Amino acid sequence: MWHKKRWSHHQQAQFFEIMGDLVGAGYSLSEALNTAESALPSRKRDLLHINQQLSQGVTIEAALDGYFDKHIQLQLSFIALHGELTRVLQEIGKHEFERYRQQQQVQSLLLYPFMMLLLTGGIGFFMWRYLGPQIAEFSNTSAAPAQTDLTWLMYVGIVLVVFFAGIFWLARLPTMQRWLILTKIPLVRKVVQTFIGYFICLHMGLLLQSGISLAELVKHTGKRKGDSLIVNFGRLANQKLAEGQTIMAFVQAVPLLPSECQLLFKSGKQQQQLGLDLEKLAQLKQIQMKRIVGRLVALIQPLAFCVIGGVVVYMYAKFMLPMYSSMGDMQSW
Repeated sequence: MWHKKRWSHHQQAQFFEIMGDLVGAGYSLSEALNTAESALPSRKRDLLHINQQLSQGVTIEAALDGYFDKHIQLQLSFIALHGELTRVLQEIGKHEFERYRQQQQVQSLLLYPFMMLLLTGGIGFFMWRYLGPQIAEFSNTSAAPAQTDLTWLMYVGIVLVVFFAGIFWLARLPTMQRWLILTKIPLVRKVVQTFIGYFICLHMGLLLQSGISLAELVKHTGKRKGDSLIVNFGRLANQKLAEGQTIMAFVQAVPLLPSECQLLFKSGKQQQQLGLDLEKLAQLKQIQMKRIVGRLVALIQPLAFCVIGGVVVYMYAKFMLPMYSSMGDMQSW
């Protein structure tokens, strides 16, 4: 049995960017995979296995299953409905490359503050371990500062425990409930709503333009296994339709869907035109998402330097002020 190993984010983004360009230029899937081997030599065996499965009639979703993230697999599943292979590959390539670029940007922005914080922490440990006892003995201070340090450490420890416990609790919640909670967090809410709007509007637009009705879309997503957000949407929509509600009532009832969807469904346009409008809305959401993430990324370094500044001020108050005070007492002799 072939052992499938998940590709890195960089490899996933590179693969779909190459495949989207090649298939868009007229290459067949088999030819594009053969060409991709030269760009991804470390994944040559995987690509050969994928090509072999496709030649045996396996769908692209099944052939790529196990190598890529779950949200990519869901996007690939829609190809069986609307047949827009090239468009989906190109969209996945653009989105995954943008996500990888943002990850690299965050890492590069955090590298310098992390090194500064590490250096500052090293200096602080040296002063606490070697200079602290001498300063305390020289200035005849009591053990109260040490007790104060333990109190601060206890507070920091409590905050960290509560933070990680909150993340663990959030990860164990059902997907829909987790996303609903994320939409209530100020800095995260806008990113979550914009991403969901982009993802849903893009594929819904492609499906409607290809002649797939909303009922077929709901049925397809609702029948899939797993606990992803889109699958939960499909199941919830199936439930509402079975209760006699309309798609419009479903869109209004789910706060995760963008409010623009309500306006488009109220417009009464034909399915083809509605699909075009949803695709344009997806492009708008993608631009908004890039803008929002860019603003959040720009806040990383200032916040990190605020933390470093707080550590430096604490070290100054902890070690330097007592030393200066003792020197002043000596001069008064």
